[in-house]
Amino acid sequence: MKIVSIVGARPQFVKAFVVSRRLEPDHEELLVHTGQHYSDDLSAVFFEELSIPDPDYNLGVGSDTHGRQTAAMIEGIEEINRVLTDHVSDLLFAPSDLAKTMLEEEEGITDGVHVVGDVGYDAIRWAKERAVDDVFDRLGIEPGEYVLSTVHRAKNTNNPARLEAIFGALAATPKQVIIPIHPRTAGPLREYGLWEETTRAHTVIDPVGYLDFVRLLEGAERVVTDSGGVQKEAFYLETPCVTLREETEWRETVECGWNRLVGADRTAILEGIAADSWPESAPPIYGDGHTAAKLVAILEERIGTGPNSD
Repeated sequence: MKIVSIVGARPQFVKAFVVSRRLEPDHEELLVHTGQHYSDDLSAVFFEELSIPDPDYNLGVGSDTHGRQTAAMIEGIEEINRVLTDHVSDLLFAPSDLAKTMLEEEEGITDGVHVVGDVGYDAIRWAKERAVDDVFDRLGIEPGEYVLSTVHRAKNTNNPARLEAIFGALAATPKQVIIPIHPRTAGPLREYGLWEETTRAHTVIDPVGYLDFVRLLEGAERVVTDSGGVQKEAFYLETPCVTLREETEWRETVECGWNRLVGADRTAILEGIAADSWPESAPPIYGDGHTAAKLVAILEERIGTGPNSD
């Protein structure tokens, strides 16, 4: 079976490697890297830690001005592309029953949909077995005594009012806040005159690798983020999540009480950080952590089992 896997940013790196490990023994995989994340901190470290092979092709869309413009254009029509891709696909792998229902009700797709769970949960289970505690010593922190925060979405970083509200709320909390700073965030913080206050009030660090991030997320008292992937990872690690968005694609995490949507509202952010009412455990909404095996088995049944099947 021949498979083309396309990755470009952290969420795809994390999801792709668990599927690649299942494909590797018996199938041929062609890896294409769009280059959306191309720095060592946001790309190379993931390829190294997750033992992802060098890409067969690198499109380099993030490497120059034209590439950034192209990436921005693609981001602007992301939802349209997603819907079009859903409709031309013969197989769709849904992470949950709700995702399957949304495909049926919102897009009218009923054929070829398989609820297999989320490969991100596979990745978290793998990482938990390998992550170590030395990241706490390096940062001089103790598990359970800090808030972890990540901010990178353009809606927040490109809007001075939203950015100021978010980082102002973080500065106002008495809890220690650890911020692995995203390049997209560092620039606007400097541009809008918020960098000095941010670095004075918070512990700002460079982006960390996947294993260190999983350990930081698991050890956090809670996480404040605008990342879709981090919302789910927090859910799997049973870390309360305060989401800096008005809506989320992971509605189940909100409905079961592990995720609170606060947008860029300073008061709501502070209330979310201070809240002490959270569930005791996370239900198995997104599978059992063996999604890659189920996904590959369905592909083999549909396409073939040999390396030259097509």
